[in-house]
Amino acid sequence: MSTVALAAPMRHRAPLRRRFHGAAARLIVWRSGPHLRATDPAGLEELERAAAVFAASVRRARRAAREIATRCAQHVSAAARGTIAFIRAELGRAQLRFCLRAVANALLAFGVTHMLAIPLHGQWAVPTAVAVIQMSIGASLKAAAEYILGTIGGALYAIMIAALVPPSTELSFALALALAIGPLAYAAAIRPSLRIAPVTAVLVLMMATKLGEAPIGLAYDRLLEVGVGLAVAIVVSFVVLPAPAHTLGLRSAADALESMARVLPAVMAGFAMRASPLRNLQLQDEIGEAVRGLAEVAAEAKGERIANLAPDPDPSVLARTMRRLRHDVVMLGRAAAEPLPAWLAPELQPLLDEIGASARDYLRASADALTARHQGPAIAWVDDALGAYFGHVAAMRRNGELTALPAAERERIFALGFALQQLRQNLAELADGVADWARNPGWRGKACDLALRFRLWRGARSVTVR
Repeated sequence: MSTVALAAPMRHRAPLRRRFHGAAARLIVWRSGPHLRATDPAGLEELERAAAVFAASVRRARRAAREIATRCAQHVSAAARGTIAFIRAELGRAQLRFCLRAVANALLAFGVTHMLAIPLHGQWAVPTAVAVIQMSIGASLKAAAEYILGTIGGALYAIMIAALVPPSTELSFALALALAIGPLAYAAAIRPSLRIAPVTAVLVLMMATKLGEAPIGLAYDRLLEVGVGLAVAIVVSFVVLPAPAHTLGLRSAADALESMARVLPAVMAGFAMRASPLRNLQLQDEIGEAVRGLAEVAAEAKGERIANLAPDPDPSVLARTMRRLRHDVVMLGRAAAEPLPAWLAPELQPLLDEIGASARDYLRASADALTARHQGPAIAWVDDALGAYFGHVAAMRRNGELTALPAAERERIFALGFALQQLRQNLAELADGVADWARNPGWRGKACDLALRFRLWRGARSVTVR
């Protein structure tokens, strides 16, 4: 809020306070006037001096209290500044936001079931809400669709089995249980989205036998509570610290780029000195974990795109680019399994180090551009380094220096050139992806656009009414 907006109420508040004080003074004079007129003039002057001294002491006390309060507020603000910054940083983490969202989800489901007086008092609604809530909105939508599909299928199948084989004895119950679990487990093995169906069928059959109620009534109760739990989980996913899968996909892509930026210079250094195979494998696994995380988030984002909830580009395109870049790093790591020959390393290693450094800087700048939705860096950094390397290799080939190498070494040099060419192509594809995300406003931009359209619509409507 601006300073003018804050000062406007103060200008109206000060005259009101003065009018109130004036009215109070006139009331005191009106009530005490007859008594003061009967008082001796000397005593009246002494009373006025005492009143003035008392008023001055009150003003000094109020001024001192205001100064003390201001200093205390400043000290508290300075002491809490670090805590507030820490809390804001932690709330930016997806894991903590999911934790708070899950707690709110369970408490809200518990409260709703007790307010609605559902027969089983949240016995199935709260576990359903906890099971459906996921890290992202897309994952929650997918889990909700699978849960409701499996619950309906399992409940209907359990009712049919209970009608065909009434579980009146232990033997008949065991037969009904086997008939319920077998086909549903097979269906869940074929289609994983039905994996909750066997659980629902078993719960309906066992509770119907234990409570002595009709399976159709228990199936209805379970469907009702599952519906309440699903509704609560979906509402909480959209309202309480929402985490769209597309936003999480950007962060996962930035993490993958940061991992590649850390690994690439170490891979290039393997052409000068022999690197540990175990260390190389650990670096490659680190990149693989980041790329797999991005692929999982991209799969979760499909639910948001199907429901037309995502104004962002498809993260699967970005995930495909990351997978190709990871393959490039793997090929470079295989080419750097052995150092270059002693006479060739001093010529090519500085050029390879420059390629690693420029690619590292480009990947880190692209990661920052993705998270901030800005235009990416210029790929000319990498082009200059690659151009210098390929020009030097071409000059060596013209001079016949490469013919002195063994066939295996020549093949390794050619494989290295092919891997670098692929790296250049995939970095260009990454630049297109970064530009695509920078052109898109995202969720906040879409909300601002809708708000602007609403204001324009209201303005046009008011003009029409006039």
